[in-house]
Amino acid sequence: MRYYGSSWLLISIILTASLIAFGMPSVYAEDYVSLTVDSVPRVATIMVNDRIIPPQIQPYTIKLPRNTEVKISVDSVSYARDEGVRYIFYSWDDGSTSNPRTLKLVENTTHVMAIMKKQYRVTVISDIGFVNGSGWYDAGSMVKVWAKPVIEAGRGERYIFHSWSYGYRPFSPENEFTVQRPITVKAKYLHEYYVNISSNVNLSICCPGWYREGEVVTVWAKDYVLKDGVRLRFKRWISNTPVSFIRPGVSENIIEIVANKPVQLIAEYERECHVAVYDPYGGPMEEWVSCGDYIPLKVKPTVSLSEDVRMVFDSFIINGVRKLKDPSTLIKIDRPTTVQVVYKKEYLIRVTTPYGVKRYWVGENETFTLTPPRESVTYILASFNFKGWSGIPREPSGRAVIRADSPKYISAEYALEPDYVNISVICVTIIIIFLIERLSRKTVTSLRERLIGKREQSK
Repeated sequence: MRYYGSSWLLISIILTASLIAFGMPSVYAEDYVSLTVDSVPRVATIMVNDRIIPPQIQPYTIKLPRNTEVKISVDSVSYARDEGVRYIFYSWDDGSTSNPRTLKLVENTTHVMAIMKKQYRVTVISDIGFVNGSGWYDAGSMVKVWAKPVIEAGRGERYIFHSWSYGYRPFSPENEFTVQRPITVKAKYLHEYYVNISSNVNLSICCPGWYREGEVVTVWAKDYVLKDGVRLRFKRWISNTPVSFIRPGVSENIIEIVANKPVQLIAEYERECHVAVYDPYGGPMEEWVSCGDYIPLKVKPTVSLSEDVRMVFDSFIINGVRKLKDPSTLIKIDRPTTVQVVYKKEYLIRVTTPYGVKRYWVGENETFTLTPPRESVTYILASFNFKGWSGIPREPSGRAVIRADSPKYISAEYALEPDYVNISVICVTIIIIFLIERLSRKTVTSLRERLIGKREQSK
């Protein structure tokens, strides 16, 4: 019996040692459990109550009495050695997101793992500014960045978005890309100036708009434009600021400038009115004259068609109104003007009289009155009497009225007729003189005889 009891004692000791070795509860051993903490990836420091467990020693196991309550926490953010990389707490392996959290250790073995999420730094920059989207983004996530399309920098000056240095839509102000590393994305802007091109006569001039800094701009205006019967002729370019000219074009209305500042260019046009002068004997004349200017009008006073037919200036008809009788004058051109030169035809009327030849120019179909210079001319023994005009009826007074429908050659007809009155008077006078002379001779003879008789008596 002694041997039997000793055997049972040995067996009891072996069983007790086995239970203690394999962690089985025993009335002879203290009741402890295991707590193992870790992080994935191993980048974050974990605290269990006041105990700090850096990532270098993870996973880490702690023996604690059963039913102990422990406070476990992990770094919310953990920065990697690489610049622009960090890890943020995402959750615990059991799905809990509480940080810190409290656990009651009931099980023999408890595993707690902090899951960390990797993030990259995205930096959005611009030389001008007005961009957004900078920040930390989860690795592999889609990032949207935005730049202001247009940035006004002053009157006639702006910056306009051009492109991104990286992304799926590099030429759109709204860009996106997948974050796979720390990255700096730059928005490129272009500096532009407004070239304002206009005219002083409300014409469209090529080509106003925004141009990149340093860009060569070709500016041109039409040389001539017809508008409402008036021609607008390009005169010059006017600018409110000094302009960097590269070179003129083939004509003054085409130039090239450099866009290096806001520019105001005005194409100055001059209003020109069309003037047409129709002179049947001087030929037509057409020209463009600056509206408001005075131009001279000068035509020939007379135009000889033959020796006895001529055209004489009568007047100017300006835009349908007859005026200006002077063949040399000035007129003001303030609208399109048509000038017609009016002539009238004149015929030569040549009148021949015993006293000479006289020439008269008479307008076509005008009347002309002929008056003899003298009705008659009386000589001593005869009279030179007017008898009429050759081939023309006359009034009793000797006057004649003719219509000038062609050149006329007219002669005054006179006749030499004896003047019987004068002849009679002369004859009577001669007889009287003869009788007086005879009577005078007799009287003288008689007196002489008487004187001689008296002398003889006295002796």
